[in-house]
Amino acid sequence: EKIHENRSKLRFTIMSNGYYVTKDIAKKLKDFNIDNFQISIEGEEHTQCNQIWLD
Repeated sequence: EKIHENRSKLRFTIMSNGYYVTKDIAKKLKDFNIDNFQISIEGEEHTQCNQIWLD
């Protein structure tokens, strides 16, 4: 897993397919005081976990 070098950016990346959540959605997560949000992709033999960092 590659940790984002610049954690100051609002970014949420699903590495397996390249889709990402927009900054507007990330800011809404921040409004709910979610500092670190982690999901897993279901339906894959090797599930990848991806994190978002909010500053």
